[in-house]
Amino acid sequence: MLLERETELAAFDRALAAARDGRGAVLGILAPCGGGRTALLEAFALRCDEAEDLVVRAGASFEERTEDGALLAALLDDLANQRYLAGQWDRTEPGNLAAALLEGESAPRPRGALVLLLDDVQWADESSLAALSGFVDRIQGADGTPVLVVFSSTDLDPVLAGQSWRELYARVPAVCTLADLSAAAVAELGDPGSRAVTGRPLLLAADAHTRAAEEVTDTGRLWLAERYRAPLAGLPASLLDVLTAVVVLDGVADTAAVAELTGSGPAAASVALTALARCGLVDGIERPRPVHAAIADALEGLRGPAALARWHGLAAAFAYRAGVRDRWIARALIAAGDQSASWAGEVFRRAARETAEEDGLQAGARCLRAALMAVAFDNPERRALLADLVEFEREFDVPTSLMHAAQTLDLAAGGREHAVLLARLSPGALDGAPVSFGPVLDRTERELCAGGEDSELLARVRARQWYGELDSPARLAEVTSRFAEDPAPLLESAGGREQLAVMTLAGMLTLRFGAEEAAGQALAVLERERPSAEHTHTALPLLVATLAAAERLEELDFWLAAVEEDTRARGRVVARCLLAGERAIVAVARGDQEQARRYLRTVLAEIEESGAGAVLSPFLIPAVTMLGDEELTSAVLTTIRRGDSTSYHVAGAAFAAGMTATRQGEHRRAVDQFRIAGDLVEQSGWVNPTVLPWRMGLAEALLGVGDVDAASEVLADEHLRAQEWGAPGLLGRVLRIRGMLLGGSTGRVLLRDAVSLLEGSCNAREAARASVALGIDLRDTADPAATEHLERGLLLARGCADRATITVAKSALDGHRMHRLEALRCFDSMAGAVPARGRGAQAGSTLTRTERVVAERVAAGLSNPEIAKELAVGVRAVEKHLTQCYRKLGVRGRSELAETLANSSRRG
Repeated sequence: MLLERETELAAFDRALAAARDGRGAVLGILAPCGGGRTALLEAFALRCDEAEDLVVRAGASFEERTEDGALLAALLDDLANQRYLAGQWDRTEPGNLAAALLEGESAPRPRGALVLLLDDVQWADESSLAALSGFVDRIQGADGTPVLVVFSSTDLDPVLAGQSWRELYARVPAVCTLADLSAAAVAELGDPGSRAVTGRPLLLAADAHTRAAEEVTDTGRLWLAERYRAPLAGLPASLLDVLTAVVVLDGVADTAAVAELTGSGPAAASVALTALARCGLVDGIERPRPVHAAIADALEGLRGPAALARWHGLAAAFAYRAGVRDRWIARALIAAGDQSASWAGEVFRRAARETAEEDGLQAGARCLRAALMAVAFDNPERRALLADLVEFEREFDVPTSLMHAAQTLDLAAGGREHAVLLARLSPGALDGAPVSFGPVLDRTERELCAGGEDSELLARVRARQWYGELDSPARLAEVTSRFAEDPAPLLESAGGREQLAVMTLAGMLTLRFGAEEAAGQALAVLERERPSAEHTHTALPLLVATLAAAERLEELDFWLAAVEEDTRARGRVVARCLLAGERAIVAVARGDQEQARRYLRTVLAEIEESGAGAVLSPFLIPAVTMLGDEELTSAVLTTIRRGDSTSYHVAGAAFAAGMTATRQGEHRRAVDQFRIAGDLVEQSGWVNPTVLPWRMGLAEALLGVGDVDAASEVLADEHLRAQEWGAPGLLGRVLRIRGMLLGGSTGRVLLRDAVSLLEGSCNAREAARASVALGIDLRDTADPAATEHLERGLLLARGCADRATITVAKSALDGHRMHRLEALRCFDSMAGAVPARGRGAQAGSTLTRTERVVAERVAAGLSNPEIAKELAVGVRAVEKHLTQCYRKLGVRGRSELAETLANSSRRG
């Protein structure tokens, strides 16, 4: 499609009409490089009458520009092939061209006109130009000369145009200069995907070429570079230098800068830029830019990579002196491949920060990586560049930041330099690194102590050192013993507050103090800390875990809301993951299971990319295990698993295995796994039951194997620990579970205590379950208060979307009798069972056909051998089915099984 060339086409039509009338005509076409001259000549040829006119095309080439008579030789060869020549042309006498073309009786004449279309005349040799000048003189306006000659050339500036070219075009009466296409014309081409920013036809064609290829490689740019090779090769050395200066100064070039870089004066630079703009290689004079990036590729091919790199180095030095933005100078230094200048390292670092602020941290990190690729290994700036890279990468790629941190430490002198870097990384990240940072932390702490240096840095190093050893009872004892001294002075510095965060966590883990005191310590620290995404890289998140365990959520909510606002503004991946983990553990403490699951799924969606598992461990493991969600627990533990796992991670994995075994009915294996989990955390000195609810899982597994006494003993131990910690949600849960297990008057007292304790608690789920459990128990004694408790529990359960409690409460209110152990299983089973909605879960509804038959025989009073004989199976098979009946129905023996089946029959 040829757009906005109506003027040129009309001029050709007039010239063609004159030639057909026997009056020789001449037309000239001028355009910048890539201006569409060749396409226009093709359009001219199509406007001729194939039956009447004879069209002959020829073009000059850069390679033949010094070959005498090359253009006309091509023209005459084509004419000879078409059997149109009157005689021979003598190259030594250019004026005889007319005789060769027009005179002589043997020359056949077309009925219309002889149309000669000559392209790229700027490359024509001197002999051909002289001959064409004489030919134009002979035919122009001459009667009986049905010839039209069209010359097409780059619009040459006087600086570039030779004498013969100027003389030829001086003889052409009509010269059309092609303009770039307008925006409207580009839009009319109908390709909204075009990336071209100019209406120059060649550049539009290159853009279309790239998109048609559907490749990552910019094929259009490669194609353009080849097209620009000849025009650049034909430039005089002075103009080639000016064009090179424009390329390497792209974005900051002006006439003065080009003049300084090339060593020419401003006037000479202006003349050269005008010439380059006229021939279509440069846009603008005062602020010149190459018309396309392919110009740089063509220059590199012409001058060679080493020469162009030297020009980039000159440009970088000029830009540094001129105060150009560091980001631009850094790109020039990378292109130059030479960072030996004393100022190069600082420029790279400032440039990376500029890039990070404008395009994000990952773009800033790419800038630093490019700088590191260019900086020699013995360059003293390498350590500073690596340290900055660590600071960037910690926000979106924790494992890579730790790898670069290890490299930086190898280059650092030790002491303070090590401390500064270590303080940039969170305690959790350092503890979860594939390579242990413990020895470096220990050595750095000793060096800082010995040198009496920077108490603030020393405090931050100690916080990370302590955190990495919290699974050591000896270190736990040392850290908690520091509370013997007044901790108030630590509140006055950021490093001291980080130490206090670790100390408070240690006190929580060991039950050195209860929930109220732990919350007081944590809040004292948070009151002095500005809520920000930066807390991700400190020990402050440990306070969130402590406050959630202590169930002090109101103050924590305000602080996290401010953190969330800052995190959203900064858009940092690791901070966003951490915040979701913190929100998840708060939601668990509040009893909002659905919200906790949403936050945990958010974490799982992003944690793989960021590698922030170790940073989130203090939140994710307690959150998923307290939820009792096997699928989420498995997913989280798999995601945060590390090569050298801590005892806490191994304990979490054992806990997950216990959950799986419970779901599969393999209760003995579940007992073993929960005991392993408990042994691991207890051996570490972590006795707080909020760390891992392994006793809850163990109690259910023991019930599954029929060992009610052992289950009661485990829950009694959990009760003592929960009392010692004192958080109402945890203690209320243990009271409820023990009350439902024991039953009778003793159990009822415990249930009343649970309801009373949870009155006004932040944990709505536990309050709902305690109220419903008490209602079920009172229903069995025909206490009129039962309905009130059931209705209150239902209301609370709906508020926190606790589906299991909603179902149990509705079933009880509908008049269906449910055994307390069946309700207990619905509430707290590690297998995650929930009764069918809409009706009470009747006894036997979860049993298989064989299990139901066995249960009915037991209820009828048959012994196991009698049942085995009747069913023609082994006694062990009966025992297995009976155990499954006990587990599924939540009963402790044959009499309770018979009672449950009888109740079920009455409801049915």
